[in-house]
Amino acid sequence: MILLLVFGVWYFYEQYRMAESDFMLDGILLFFIAVCGICFYGWSVIKDRQQYALTKRINSYFTTILGFIILLSNLCFQDNRMNSESLIKGFYDGGFNGFMVDFKKNGSYVMANGSGLGQSYFYGVYSIKDSVITLDTSNIDNCIKTTTLLIQKRKYYNQVQVDSAVVSKKNKLYRSSR
Repeated sequence: MILLLVFGVWYFYEQYRMAESDFMLDGILLFFIAVCGICFYGWSVIKDRQQYALTKRINSYFTTILGFIILLSNLCFQDNRMNSESLIKGFYDGGFNGFMVDFKKNGSYVMANGSGLGQSYFYGVYSIKDSVITLDTSNIDNCIKTTTLLIQKRKYYNQVQVDSAVVSKKNKLYRSSR
């Protein structure tokens, strides 16, 4: 029962921790914890059935019920900060490094900053008026240095014919000079 509880709580903690940052090997760690936890759960179900066959007491299934509650809570755990519908998404691919911002319709945002080895996630709230987005940057940890972003249309030119053909106009987020 103790091992089942340890692996269940450990798995829950790792899921919660990955809402703030992740590392490329975190998936392997979660898989290891899950396999060990499920093995201990299966073993406890077998032991509880054997105990019930001997004693015919319903409390023999205490460990099985506890394991089921842990399993259900881990399966149902989701970070609600990321589940709201998106209003505006932006991404910068810097090669090995990258940056992502996702403005949600509920007034919150998620920023991810990192590399191929892992990401750090930052959460906050924003307000939008016309084409200016104002950010609450108290939890960003030096990820972005401005509190306002500007949505603008800019012309993009063909890389081969820089001085002649306009390819398209696209909306982009820019740091505001305010």
